[in-house]
Amino acid sequence: MSALIPLMTDAGLAACFNASSTGLDIKIAAIAVGDAAYRPDRTQIALKSERARRTLTGGEKVGPTQIHVNTLLDSNEDFWIREVGFISDTGILIAVWSHPDTPLVYNKAGQKHLLAYDLALSAVPADSINIISMNAPINLTLATEFALLSTAIVRTQHMLILPKLKLQGSRYDA
Repeated sequence: MSALIPLMTDAGLAACFNASSTGLDIKIAAIAVGDAAYRPDRTQIALKSERARRTLTGGEKVGPTQIHVNTLLDSNEDFWIREVGFISDTGILIAVWSHPDTPLVYNKAGQKHLLAYDLALSAVPADSINIISMNAPINLTLATEFALLSTAIVRTQHMLILPKLKLQGSRYDA
């Protein structure tokens, strides 16, 4: 498989330039995935066949021109992920990745994928890109699984302890 090296779009570069010249910054807010396979073009303004878009669940600046972003994909569709886009808070496609022959991963309906990427954005001014996330640590993506596990543990303990309490004449009512 080829490395996942996204191509900065002209719109993304323009947004970064405008942001740096006005003293503002551009914010990556979402990751989009699609099923089209192609060689990305700098003039792209959207994915060719977007199937899902999720807001970031986490991210951090690793350096002045490098960021780490992640999200949880939980689509109800079956498809090969063959394109990935990084979307600003204003809807601009900042960067895009695709490969004409090699898919990234297969998305199975009902299955969750943790999508995490490190982006080296050396083509833009330092500190011109920031991240908008849900302000929650990425380990919260497992909250449902932890809640189910905790419920199962409590129920098991209840089943094991309740008979012993009844034998000892406890007032514990189930």
